[in-house]
Amino acid sequence: MPLSQGFYDRAYTVFWKTYRVVFKLYFRWQVHGVENVPLTGGAILAVNHSSALDPPLGGVGLPRKIWYLGRASLVKSRFTDFIFKCQHLVPITRGEADLGAMKRIISLIASGEIVLMFPEGTRSADGTLGPGKEGIGVFVRHAKADVIPCYISGTWRAMPKGSVIPRPVKIRIAYGPIIRYAEFADCPKGRPGFAVISARIMERIAALKREIEG
Repeated sequence: MPLSQGFYDRAYTVFWKTYRVVFKLYFRWQVHGVENVPLTGGAILAVNHSSALDPPLGGVGLPRKIWYLGRASLVKSRFTDFIFKCQHLVPITRGEADLGAMKRIISLIASGEIVLMFPEGTRSADGTLGPGKEGIGVFVRHAKADVIPCYISGTWRAMPKGSVIPRPVKIRIAYGPIIRYAEFADCPKGRPGFAVISARIMERIAALKREIEG
C-alpha cells in the first residue's frame, strides 16, 4: 500500500528538525533575511549551487516546508526513492523535456508551495557563481512564479564536489527580497526571455553574495 503524502510531510518535519540541529552545532550556521520569505503563497526559491549540502540548507533555514528540484538519476533504488520523497524531492530528467515533472512543479507553486531550484543547473567546481541556465526561466514563465533569491556561503569549503565527509566550516544563508513575477514582464518571449529571467535572478544572488561575504 503506497504511503500517503501526509506521511512524507511528517517525515520531512523530522528531517527538517534534525538538519537544523546538525547545521547549528557542526557548521555554526547563520541565517539572514528570513523575513523576506512570505509565510504563505507559492514561489521559486533560487539558490546558488556549490555543494551537495545546498538542497537541505536552502530549505531548513525557513519556517515552512519546501520542495526541491533534483536530478532523477539521484534516485537509484527504492530506499533512495523513499529518502528523497521524505525530503520532498521532485525528480526531473535532465537533457529532455520532462513534462510530468514540469506539470507537478507548476501545480505545487500554484497550490501555494515553495520549490527550490538551482539557476546554475549544476554544482560549481570552485565555489564561484556560474551563469544561470534557461531552465529556471522556463519555470518562472510557465508558473508565473515569484522568485526568492538565496545565497549560501561556505558549503564549497565544507563539502566541495567529489568529497564525502563535510568539514566543520562556518556556513551563512541569506534570503533576499522577493522578485515579483511582474518584474519580468519586460523580458522577451521564448528562449531569449528565459535567459534574461535567469540572468536577473543570478544578479540578485550575486548581490546577496557581496552582502554577506563583503
